[in-house]
Amino acid sequence: MTDIDSLLARPTVDAPLDSLEQRIWTRINVTEQSRRMGRIRIMAVTGALLIGAINGGFGLLSPANTPSEIGVLTLAAGLSPLASMGIDG
Repeated sequence: MTDIDSLLARPTVDAPLDSLEQRIWTRINVTEQSRRMGRIRIMAVTGALLIGAINGGFGLLSPANTPSEIGVLTLAAGLSPLASMGIDG
């Protein structure tokens, strides 16, 4: 079995340890930032759904639109010249 001090004293090309701690902290920060952005996205979607539901609920409470005074100009009025021939627009 080898001693850990001898392993650390021997330089290796495939495992540089000089910036290991900095790389670990960088990866931790990136992971935390991505989790934080995920939470912000979830809160934004939830807020949009809540605002939409409230807006739709208030839309149901508002009175229906009254019929327009220019309703005679619609196709449903039957005043088209083609209405006499039985052709509805």
